[in-house]
Amino acid sequence: KQEIVFVPSGGVKGVPGVVSILSSRAEELPYVVVDSDESGQNATKKLHSGLYKDKKSLIIPIKDITNIDNSEVEDIIPYSIFSRGVTRLFLTVEDECFEDSYKKELPFIPQIEEFANKYSVELAQGWKVELAKSAKQVIKTKNKSDIDTETLTKWINLFNKFEA
Repeated sequence: KQEIVFVPSGGVKGVPGVVSILSSRAEELPYVVVDSDESGQNATKKLHSGLYKDKKSLIIPIKDITNIDNSEVEDIIPYSIFSRGVTRLFLTVEDECFEDSYKKELPFIPQIEEFANKYSVELAQGWKVELAKSAKQVIKTKNKSDIDTETLTKWINLFNKFEA
């Protein structure tokens, strides 16, 4: 019914600043989708005690969509979309393939960090941004029929929250 724009904030620390800019322009507070890890929970508390004091329903913890504790926004994207980017992260690892140890019922990003730690792979500054860019390229080539029902349901549930 309306245009939805996802504005990256550079992590949860940037959320309050982005919200301030967007709300001053639109004259109403935007919805905010936050990670459900510790920093996302802290950002939620900060927003609830400030700008969103009377609009708490506009903050959507990603756990409400994933049903996974400590989940992050990446957890609403299927692994198949991240696969190419993850493979690039771990080109030097010969003993194991990340995909073989990946568990979709656990938060995705900590699994990558744990795997990198296990094999002494240093994740470069901005590695999540590069992973997102790779995923974006994959998504551009997908049809709706390429996305599994579980993922579509998560996306629908998220978008339905914007209409509440």
